[in-house]
Amino acid sequence: MKRVRLHGFLFLSLAGAFAATVGCGTTSSGTSSNSAGSISVTLAPSSTQTLDPGATVSITATVANDTSNRGVTWSLSPATGEGTLGNTSATAVTYNAPSSVAVATSVTVTAISVANTAATASLIIDLVTPPTISGNLPSGTVGTAYSASVSEAGGVAPFTWTLAASSSPDGLSLGSSTSNTDTISGTPTAQGTATLTIVVTDSKGLTARNTFNVTINPLASSGSNVQSITVNTGPAAGPPYNEPYVDGAFTSVTVCVPGSATNCQTISGILVDTGSSGLRILSSALTLSLPQQTGSNGNPIVECLPFLDGITWGPVQTVDMTIAGEQAKSLAIQVIGSPKFSTIPDGCTSYGVPEDDLENLRANGLLGVGSFVQDCGDACTTTGPSNPGLYYTCPSSGCEVTTESLSNQVQNPVALFPRDNNGVIIELPAVSGAETSITGSLVFGIGTQSNNGLGSATVYTIDPSTGNFTTVYEGVSYEDASFLDSGSNALYFLDSNTTGIPTCRDSNFWYCPSTTLNLSASNQGTNGATGTVDFVVGNADTLTANANDAAVNGLAGPIPGSFDWGLPFFFGRNVYTAIEGQNTPGGVGPYWAY
Repeated sequence: MKRVRLHGFLFLSLAGAFAATVGCGTTSSGTSSNSAGSISVTLAPSSTQTLDPGATVSITATVANDTSNRGVTWSLSPATGEGTLGNTSATAVTYNAPSSVAVATSVTVTAISVANTAATASLIIDLVTPPTISGNLPSGTVGTAYSASVSEAGGVAPFTWTLAASSSPDGLSLGSSTSNTDTISGTPTAQGTATLTIVVTDSKGLTARNTFNVTINPLASSGSNVQSITVNTGPAAGPPYNEPYVDGAFTSVTVCVPGSATNCQTISGILVDTGSSGLRILSSALTLSLPQQTGSNGNPIVECLPFLDGITWGPVQTVDMTIAGEQAKSLAIQVIGSPKFSTIPDGCTSYGVPEDDLENLRANGLLGVGSFVQDCGDACTTTGPSNPGLYYTCPSSGCEVTTESLSNQVQNPVALFPRDNNGVIIELPAVSGAETSITGSLVFGIGTQSNNGLGSATVYTIDPSTGNFTTVYEGVSYEDASFLDSGSNALYFLDSNTTGIPTCRDSNFWYCPSTTLNLSASNQGTNGATGTVDFVVGNADTLTANANDAAVNGLAGPIPGSFDWGLPFFFGRNVYTAIEGQNTPGGVGPYWAY
């Protein structure tokens, strides 16, 4: 949920160098004549030949107007070290390339008329080194799209690439290139060492092979900084609501009365949301009595937080929160839908429809682990029209907009951890079509432990005031209007007028193309980093027909002028969210990386 942030492989023939070796009167076509007579020599083949080591080529000579029929004599330049001539006759010869070629070079075979030595013809032969394969294949991760290139040097194009033998984990394959490079790609589905024996065969039948070992790492499934997350139908799937969630990643948190180790409660069904900051729990899911935050006048502080699809309203209270082996003490949270504050000010409802119960929120709460430390930032510390009106002081007579210091605002809990506090990683396996559930990991910290390194992920810095970056789609740049949001349950982008994709008849918030579409866009960070994103858009009616399917790839819908890369974007990726102002191996946040 996105909250409103107001704040060259073959050597070239040295043809020019060999021009000087051709006898007087020789033409570039392998035919010669001379001004003293009408005798001329023609060779077949006549054009430059390219040979692998050990290869041969048969050459024939035709001598026109030679009444003596004495044919030609043959010579090779250089005469030694670069092959031999054999099967020599007055009209034919075989050139035998050397069995090994250390450095690409060229030789010239020349035919000289016996009747008139001024009539000659020459054939240039390029000798190439045998093919070799090289490449640097980095490690990969289960469930994360993998791509790496291998290349060939030497040999004669075109080439055929094959995977001769492999103990590769399922999901990796070799491409079908005929050029001097090919690609290992796919999405690994099992951890281990992939032993890839790659063979390349050139057009002359010469082969080369090389074996590469690729380490496929597991998802970070264990460690004090790892919390399991599950994409399932959520806590409202059963009676009485029967409202199954699709494409929502849920986890659990433990909250305690501040300072207590026993007065605690573990709450499941919490939606993991990189589009907001702060912990929010439904009042109906909370059994603890928590200390209420008050303003300078002693009145309770209540918050209104806008999301793209509605608002949450409820008091700001304090907890000690534990998740995995991490703890955030004295954490300000929002208790959604508290009956003590049932009257919502018009200034709040003007932002959207309240989602203050399980039926509407379809989660027991939200764990906002986005790029910002607070949920509002500097704007809420000011008075006057620049204050967005998210925090209220609520005496018994009603609620009024108030200022809220940064330290008192609802906080991103990760920023309060003693360590592993510079961001999070969401790791989810790839999804093909629809699945009833999938399990992944929420990893705390970036580069703080051995299991949360940045690796080869590309860093896309974001606008620190909006939390957005840029997406380019079909040549149009949507500047500062794109974001990654695990709390959105689809890829929401543009609208039907722009994309030409129809929405569903009964659910105009989703796209329903007649066939699955394979699309592509490019994301751009404020640091200039760019990367292509290939994605699919399926028919939402078909994708959601089975209410038991919770993880659905291809679910998409409209959001005019913007790109909301929701949870389907996270499938098969490790997605990093770096918090503003925090140092990481990829630089100071905020940024996304994947």
